[in-house]
Amino acid sequence: MHGADARRDAVARGAGIARWTVDRVRATDGLELLREPEPVVVPVRRTGWRAEDHYACPRRLPASGTAFVTPSVREGGTVARLAFLHPGIREETVAGILDSMVGEGS
Repeated sequence: MHGADARRDAVARGAGIARWTVDRVRATDGLELLREPEPVVVPVRRTGWRAEDHYACPRRLPASGTAFVTPSVREGGTVARLAFLHPGIREETVAGILDSMVGEGS
């Protein structure tokens, strides 16, 4: 990404994906939104997970290069911190991440 316009567009895309993610998290049983995105980061807690479950989650995700999920401590507990900075991020990628958090074996 080179230039101010490209960076502005990437942040705008990330913020849009973050808002889409918030709606998806709110509609998904087993996921809890900790707060509104800041502007391209969405902290999500999987109901019933311990800290080690949140740390194991990123290792189960495919290395697509378009999503970065890292555990973080927020408001007294460990959460998945979804950060959207890649301009090529797509809703399908985020849906796969969220599905992996609530899917079979999670």
